[in-house]
Amino acid sequence: MASRSSSIRNNYTGLSLAFYQRDKLLKDLLARAQEGKILAPHLSLLKQDTIDMFNKFSTSNLEAQRQMVLVDEAGVISGLYEIVTKCPHDRETMLYIMTTLDGILFGKRILPYAYVKL
Repeated sequence: MASRSSSIRNNYTGLSLAFYQRDKLLKDLLARAQEGKILAPHLSLLKQDTIDMFNKFSTSNLEAQRQMVLVDEAGVISGLYEIVTKCPHDRETMLYIMTTLDGILFGKRILPYAYVKL
């Protein structure tokens, strides 16, 4: 079970604490993103560059996602921003995008899946 859990967390979305002890929700969301189902209803609203970036990003592992952000930070962030501004009414899309941004911004953990009690 640990290897399955770590494999679904091998991406920025999986680093979000929103999915702490919610492996099934994360697995289902990632599957829909990788199959292209999350953006499918919104293709007419988005630029082709954004769609291409999202498809590549959502099917990549964490290391490849990190490289995408390092190489083209503005392109990745502006693409995610475009999705947020053009699809704010779609709960599933927002869940994926916001947790991905959470993982990008705050996902580096010293101890995986550990909460710090204050």
